[in-house]
Amino acid sequence: MKWIQNVWSAAVGARAKGKEGRDGRSAQTRGKRRAPLTGRCERGGGVILGCNLARILGLALGLVGPSGSATASSSVPSFTVAGVVEQLTAEGWNVAAVLPGLPSGVVAAEGLVYQVRETGPLALDLYRPRRAGVLPGVVLIHGGGWIAGDRRMERPLAAQLAARGYVVVTMSYRLGAAGRYPAAVEDVQAAVTWLRAQTETYEVDGTRLALIGASAGATLALTAGMWGDRVPGALDTLATPAREVQAVVAIDGTATFLDPRLIRQSEEAESPYWEYVHGPYHQRPEIWAAASPLLLVHRGAPPTYFLNSTCAQPILAGREEMAERLRWVGTPVRQEILAQTPHPFWLVEPWFSQVVERLDGFLGQYLKPNAPAAP
Repeated sequence: MKWIQNVWSAAVGARAKGKEGRDGRSAQTRGKRRAPLTGRCERGGGVILGCNLARILGLALGLVGPSGSATASSSVPSFTVAGVVEQLTAEGWNVAAVLPGLPSGVVAAEGLVYQVRETGPLALDLYRPRRAGVLPGVVLIHGGGWIAGDRRMERPLAAQLAARGYVVVTMSYRLGAAGRYPAAVEDVQAAVTWLRAQTETYEVDGTRLALIGASAGATLALTAGMWGDRVPGALDTLATPAREVQAVVAIDGTATFLDPRLIRQSEEAESPYWEYVHGPYHQRPEIWAAASPLLLVHRGAPPTYFLNSTCAQPILAGREEMAERLRWVGTPVRQEILAQTPHPFWLVEPWFSQVVERLDGFLGQYLKPNAPAAP
């Protein structure tokens, strides 16, 4: 496969229409808010937004449209980096998109097909250091409420991690009705299997792989990571080791759907968000349970890192309990909250660079030479 240099293109986001809600303030200089606080709430020692942050989260997850109203099931809002920057700026956050371009010494191969489904081919973009040598691999999974988003959103993160010594792919997966559980998780597993097989072509160490997911992608990463080489619903039945990973990172995603607030939301308002779990809770409660990574925790699960915002929305349920359950079965767990951050913090500065450093620190502990073996 011929290496190609990546040419970054500016994302075109949905325009935010107007302002609403309350103002908040960030502790960091570049993230400092420009408006005074009103009606603030607290979590983890940090000030967070009220309905403004809920609106950002709703845009990311498909729960609300740019106007703030609930989206109809037939309407899928866009979720792009440009849209996030515009919306956060409109809400008073001092944020910036990550500068385009590849880091020095990083090369890219884009549009590689890793799986063909009935809906068409699924592709990924691959980044690695130019220098020769077998390196650990990472699969990046974008967010967007399982109905929106694009693998290109995570290209900057993939490139920066590649500069730190990983072979990184950012993957597309089936969205909307086509991606209903377990389809999107199966796509993640297919990407892991594909990456593991690239020892000769891209010098990937198939014994050192990790999943990183953000928002909806975090739920997919947790689910696929807990599945590993096991068959869902029959955790003592081994399938193939081709799908196993040695570490999982969940950036601000939900760990369970079985939260009373989520169930109530699904029964009270129609939204394309519920497509992933086959509709409101009363229609398929068994799917809501099966799609909850919290319930998939088992002995031998890979080391897991929860990197969270100070967003206190119901959609981010179950993370504390899942972390505790993982500890009970002997899995190393790291939990971290970036103070005073909006939900899509990993996509923009001033937080993007912090995320890169934190991810490298965790991945290096379990994937790089002399790293301890996963339990």
